[in-house]
Amino acid sequence: MKNIFIRHNLKYPLMEISDYLKLIYQNSFGPKHFAKDLTLDDIIKYLREEYKNDLTGYNTNIIEDIGNDYVRVFLKIIDKQKLKLENLAIAFYKSMDSKVIDYNNSKMLFNKQIELLIDMIKTEEIKLDKEKAISFIKEYLNNGIKPISHSEVYKKNYKPHYRVIHKKHLKELGIR
Repeated sequence: MKNIFIRHNLKYPLMEISDYLKLIYQNSFGPKHFAKDLTLDDIIKYLREEYKNDLTGYNTNIIEDIGNDYVRVFLKIIDKQKLKLENLAIAFYKSMDSKVIDYNNSKMLFNKQIELLIDMIKTEEIKLDKEKAISFIKEYLNNGIKPISHSEVYKKNYKPHYRVIHKKHLKELGIR
């Protein structure tokens, strides 16, 4: 995970602490938090709506490794790979399957990665205001481990239009 933090820090120099927490959350739990609420039809509908956005954003990749067998698949893959939007929706839907994710192991992984992030902030491998970042992490953890949004700075500068997909579903669909 250290290499992923470093790679993201270099690629997205305006990342804030919430963006690192989102990365850790996605790495540890994948898109599981959507599983309770969304049907495949909902996912297709939301993808179609988001696909109408300007996808010419900052990110030059169509697939970005976030570790733990998860990747961020950027919506521009639909055009670049001539992929059907529905196929991406299916891969996302399958990746949400909560039977695949062992919550206790994911929580343990999440906490280890939080510790690594704090160490990297303290040693200035990741340049964030130490006091603010650690205070933010403590406040976040006090409220329980929950999904978190990208910071407004990240959204504005990097236009993150993607879905978190488990790598095995990419192979099934022939994306990678």
